[in-house]
Amino acid sequence: MLNAKRMGIAGGIVLGVITLVLTVIGVLFGHGLTFLGVLTSLFPLYSVTMVGSIIGLINGFILGFIIFYLLIHVYDLVG
Repeated sequence: MLNAKRMGIAGGIVLGVITLVLTVIGVLFGHGLTFLGVLTSLFPLYSVTMVGSIIGLINGFILGFIIFYLLIHVYDLVG
């Protein structure tokens, strides 16, 4: 039996850090701006800026936590 809370935290950290890193790369080098434009419609207050990367980190953590928590919770119920 997996711990849904711990997996949610781990998933949130991973998705948050990925969002942070991709946004910083987009700001510094201009790569992936089309993909980052999609994130502006998914994450509230997110923009492709350095401040937006911190907001993306928070939004990514929340989204990752919810997705992984629910996924593991359902997995434990079925398994």
